[in-house]
Amino acid sequence: MWDVEGVRRDHLEIEVANRYIQEPSGKDDRMDDRWNRRTVVAGTIGVGTSGVAGCLGTGGDDEADDTDSAADDDPDSADDDTDPRESAGTGSSTWPMYGYDTQGTSATEGKGPIDDPEIAWTASLGVLGYETPVVVDGTVFVPDGHQESEADVRALDAETGDEQWETELDLVTDRRTVLAVSDDTVYASSAAQLVALDRETGEIDWQAGPDGEGFSGDSLLVGSDVAVYDSGSRLIAVDLDDRTVAWDMEIEGDPGRPVMDDETVYTNSITFGSMVAISAEDGEVCWELDEGPQRGPPAVADGIVYFVDGFDAVAIDAADGEQVWEASVGASQETQPAIDGDTLVYLGATRITRLSASGDTQWEAQIDGSGVTGALTSQVFYTGTDRGTVSAIDRDTGEIEWDLDVGSRIRGELAVVDGSLYIIDRHGELYAIR
Repeated sequence: MWDVEGVRRDHLEIEVANRYIQEPSGKDDRMDDRWNRRTVVAGTIGVGTSGVAGCLGTGGDDEADDTDSAADDDPDSADDDTDPRESAGTGSSTWPMYGYDTQGTSATEGKGPIDDPEIAWTASLGVLGYETPVVVDGTVFVPDGHQESEADVRALDAETGDEQWETELDLVTDRRTVLAVSDDTVYASSAAQLVALDRETGEIDWQAGPDGEGFSGDSLLVGSDVAVYDSGSRLIAVDLDDRTVAWDMEIEGDPGRPVMDDETVYTNSITFGSMVAISAEDGEVCWELDEGPQRGPPAVADGIVYFVDGFDAVAIDAADGEQVWEASVGASQETQPAIDGDTLVYLGATRITRLSASGDTQWEAQIDGSGVTGALTSQVFYTGTDRGTVSAIDRDTGEIEWDLDVGSRIRGELAVVDGSLYIIDRHGELYAIR
């Protein structure tokens, strides 16, 4: 089924891209029949790196013990375990990428609006409303431009909405531009390219990506060593050290929004409902779940991958893809669950469900419209709906604390930072709510 280095199989084709860099000009049930997992030994795709390549951390307990022992012997190894979301600032003052972090947990230590919120300011953007505002240390970073227009990145003051800088990427985007921030760099993916900009000035530092033209995607993950983004039916990884394409994978049916833990990228196929785990280092396929019901985009935490399968919430072992539990929640296949410790929150058609980490239902809440995006804090779960309503639901009780009508459908992800909530509606209007 699999093809490594150029041989086609059923669902995926893995190929090593030509390297390219351009300096800028400016629950406990075992698997039933539909969980027909395949463990794949696919070989190693060389990417010019040293050390052990492939699907690290996906073996049994012995392998994990060996890894732990090695870490104990090397006092410096802990330095490589930094949470990527912490690199851009403190948990309360950032929302550095869609899903909040590379794991796609959509959960923050920060706080959002609690009582009687108001719209503090708005800004008009030339986007379609699927985009995520990225907020770091008092600045909101947003894309501008869509559908055969020039792709721009704008930096706005989080308190006032005043523009700090705007940079044209010199790329023509066919859909949208996706942003993420790590350390002092703003990353933008558009037209199959990854562009790095200085966070303070907006100046372009470098650009990398595969040769030739490419489509714009819906995702961008920035880890400590690699950035992963989609481009049409492709999933592309760029090595952040040497700024070259590490691997370039074709996924039949187009990848959904991927997530990534320390060593592995997980993504669904939008069209065919498969789920695949890929080595973040070299693009080797670790395991795959066969085609099935419409599986939604995953989120990963503590060695478990969570996603929606049909209308059920499913948890699988991140190491091998085996099912851990399944629960009926009537969730939407288009959304990722929000995860924080023992709390999982799923969005559905007019219903929000909180589960425990073992898949037990803790509460259900009815909302006005279908939830399409959500963010979880220590006190509140926030969601935007297709009826233009932003709602705050008490995390412990499921009671609705407040609703705010912004007047237009919400389909992009919201960001919760420093007592404020930032969201973009379908007309490209950015709202700061506090």
